[in-house]
Amino acid sequence: MTASLAALLVATKFIVVSDIHVSPKAVVAPAFKAVVERIVERKPRFVVIVGDSTNGNKDDHHTAATVAKWWKALRGALEPLRAAGIPVLPVAGNHDSYRDVHRRGYFDAWSDLADVARPLEVRGRAATSPEIDALPFSYSVDVDGLHLSLAHIVDQGAPAAVKKWLEADLRGASSSQARLVFGHVPLMSVMGRTSDSFKKKFGSFLIENRVAAYVAGHEHLAWDEDVAVSASARVRQVTVGTSSGTYNFGLSKASRAKAKCAAGRCTMPHGGYRFAIQGDGKQKHKATFAEISVEGGAVAATHHALGASGALVPFAE
Repeated sequence: MTASLAALLVATKFIVVSDIHVSPKAVVAPAFKAVVERIVERKPRFVVIVGDSTNGNKDDHHTAATVAKWWKALRGALEPLRAAGIPVLPVAGNHDSYRDVHRRGYFDAWSDLADVARPLEVRGRAATSPEIDALPFSYSVDVDGLHLSLAHIVDQGAPAAVKKWLEADLRGASSSQARLVFGHVPLMSVMGRTSDSFKKKFGSFLIENRVAAYVAGHEHLAWDEDVAVSASARVRQVTVGTSSGTYNFGLSKASRAKAKCAAGRCTMPHGGYRFAIQGDGKQKHKATFAEISVEGGAVAATHHALGASGALVPFAE
């Protein structure tokens, strides 16, 4: 290891939020506004948003003007981060990109990404219209010796254009102390059906490219697991939960068995800590986010929850 690389191996702490779901009437849940306040107090290096900031749907008929109002509301809720000098790095979710009007709304909302991310530098291909392998849908950032790849993964499959971009992006990050990939949809579902093909193909791709962890949202559940891609290969996956607590899903029967859930308590597969669930399999805490720290290539993830008083409470029991 060179002296210059050793100097980069510093501890970096950042926060990941997801599934804010600004309502069709452009209302941001009060819980998310409180989460933003708590995040500012924790002074992270930066904040990543892993999708579904809005609530667009396949069959809605919202106009571009309405979609723009959603994003204006979201950006307003994020303003305390900007005021505190905390960079924000977004990716889109399925609800942000179902229809052309949704993709255009996301594209326009983050047209100032270079400014929002400052002093971090975003790297990616500039485009004049929404393209999923270009800014602000897919791009990368290098910070404190970490390489962050923010990719447009909005269903159980990596689009060919995005995978091609990601392959080239990771190939150019060989000197990083750790590589992290962020997308909206997880490799493995903990509340529904997993696409074995996606898990195997994309999971193997992440392992081959020495990715330390894949961080996702989508499932409105906080989770941390070393996902088995094959009999001998695993990839770390951290899912964030919904940072607005708007609605929640329950753990599947298979996930509850994996977490050895009994009498309302479960054990997180990675980390081994205990957390509470309700009788329907939903986690006790509704509004959550993940705080991730990386030091010397080692990735640690801690889930936090918003308590009834508006203060942070441990997600772990």
